[in-house]
Amino acid sequence: MFIGRKNEINYLTSQYRNNESSLILIYGRRRVGKTALIEEFIKSKKYIYLLATQQDINIIIRNFSMEMAEFFHDDITYRNPLTNWDDLFKYLIKNLQNVDEKIIFALDEFTYLVAKDKSILSILQKYYDLYFKDMKIFIIITGSLMGIINDKILSYESPLYGRRTGNILLNKMNLWEIKDFFPYYSVQDLIKIYSITGGLPYYLSALKNKKFNDIISTVINKNSIFYNDAFFILKEELKEPSKYFSILNIISTGHNRIGEIASLLNTNSGEITQYLDNLIKLGIISKRKPFFSNESNKQSIYKINNNYFNFFFRYIFPYQNLIEIDNYNVLLNIIKNDFDFYTSKIFEDISRNILFKFGKNLTGDNITGIGTWWGKNKLENNGKNEEEIDIIALTEDKNIIVGEVKWRNKPLKIEVLYSLQNKSVFIKPYKYILFSKSGFDENLTKLSEIDKNIILVDLNKIGELFNSIPD
Repeated sequence: MFIGRKNEINYLTSQYRNNESSLILIYGRRRVGKTALIEEFIKSKKYIYLLATQQDINIIIRNFSMEMAEFFHDDITYRNPLTNWDDLFKYLIKNLQNVDEKIIFALDEFTYLVAKDKSILSILQKYYDLYFKDMKIFIIITGSLMGIINDKILSYESPLYGRRTGNILLNKMNLWEIKDFFPYYSVQDLIKIYSITGGLPYYLSALKNKKFNDIISTVINKNSIFYNDAFFILKEELKEPSKYFSILNIISTGHNRIGEIASLLNTNSGEITQYLDNLIKLGIISKRKPFFSNESNKQSIYKINNNYFNFFFRYIFPYQNLIEIDNYNVLLNIIKNDFDFYTSKIFEDISRNILFKFGKNLTGDNITGIGTWWGKNKLENNGKNEEEIDIIALTEDKNIIVGEVKWRNKPLKIEVLYSLQNKSVFIKPYKYILFSKSGFDENLTKLSEIDKNIILVDLNKIGELFNSIPD
């Protein structure tokens, strides 16, 4: 069963229904669901679907030719396949002239073709300009290799620049979008599985029939797809994967400032800047600055964008020795003792996303910007203490909401609110929001009932928000 991606399906459908030709790029990291999106969209339509592989380019062209011949019921070409791109596109153009309805022509993993033969870009441009733009054809190209996407397809210098009629960047699913994979899971268990899979449909589908208690055992098993997938994905993009693996391992453990990373690698910051920049360019990590800071701020930190990579480099990569000798019990115990702390950091990101999505429901305000802040509060202890505010939200009316996020096994006490108020006094917020795994104590609950500028959000409230989303 296909789950989610309603906006993307609606967009593709609207483009398909117009009377003009289309050239749509669908791109995103592997496992994000590009192929599944195409398969869902092309149902009940006429289509030619071609999947590029890692084979020799001549074999790919031969296979494409045979698949197209099969679609057009052409036994002669099927037995005598075409051998070059020009003949392939000419064959397609000739046969499309005999078709009345619009045909979908999907080239899945197009970036594999570009990696092997860059001429495909200019050849596709030529035939699009000369023929396809005036025909009843809906062309879809997809790609997972983000370096090629950015440099060869999206860039101004690309032969396809100005030809694409639409782009879909397919991202990971948000927490509220994955509940249909696990309809019987509690919000707490959804948050935990999101902390492992990062909202990637491929991984969610692989785990959707599992009981939650079996999921971590499945993920760390050396025979599962999760064990080598991070290696496979990163080796496709990176020339020196071992250095990148070490950097990602360090960031996953919370050492996320450039000085810390360099120190643990026994090198200087200048030596690793290029590696970090490459990881940012590929969308694997992001560089974050405190809210309100300028571009020159030196307090930047690096975060892994994908929770699967985060989990992998924190728990699988450094413990391969245990996994290879099937010593799973030791690793399971390591994860058990650390997992709440690990999840607490991800719950902060989740809470910010929830506030950004459901801000009007929770606070009565439309949220236009959101982030976090860390640094020295000059109004507290003469500015000596390093402090952090989990949530800084900017409203449509330019007011500030500040928040605290706690993933604890006991109700949040009123002292947490007082602490937040003290460390945020320099911001002059007009509302406070607290997210808690285990609810709130009686004093804090009573205060929030009196003061409507204090907003409390527990897991039950999060569940209500998710259930309020229309089907």
